[in-house]
Amino acid sequence: FGIFAGGKFIKDIASVRGEFQQLNVAFETMLGSKAKADKLMAEVVDFAARTPFELTDVAAGTKQLLAYGIAADNILPTLKSLGDVSAGLSVPIERLILNYGQVRTQLKLTGRELRDFNVAGVPLVAELAKQLGVAESKIADMVERGQIGFPEVEKAFRSMTEEGGRFNNLMDKQSKTITGL
Repeated sequence: FGIFAGGKFIKDIASVRGEFQQLNVAFETMLGSKAKADKLMAEVVDFAARTPFELTDVAAGTKQLLAYGIAADNILPTLKSLGDVSAGLSVPIERLILNYGQVRTQLKLTGRELRDFNVAGVPLVAELAKQLGVAESKIADMVERGQIGFPEVEKAFRSMTEEGGRFNNLMDKQSKTITGL
């Protein structure tokens, strides 16, 4: 039994090491610099250690956000915002990253993404209405006319997760629970 367990442990280490190497190559390719890739990798590892999410989930989310055109400097703040909302709603972070990324690549919020965020329980309509100083009932019309761009959606997520926001620091709080530890 001990030999088998030891063999599995070595296999697991090799697997994790391989994943790290692949991540570094992906980051280096996307960022065009080994130094930038190493810096981002270190930040991602540190971030994952402080959240209830697995490193592989955080790394995959990072790759997705980079592919959607989120700047390397904005990756961790974006992951924090999406992660806090994900933790608060018990929605997979991958789902929020996908919808957020679609808004980013389209440069505006569309009816489909608004519905997807609503189905996930994200109070985006209320937050946008608050930010834009309009009634919640006006948001759908504004979306249909293409009047709500990615910057407004980005700002709404940050607002929901910063000091005083509904989802402020929820990942950090959950990571300190028995399940999170």
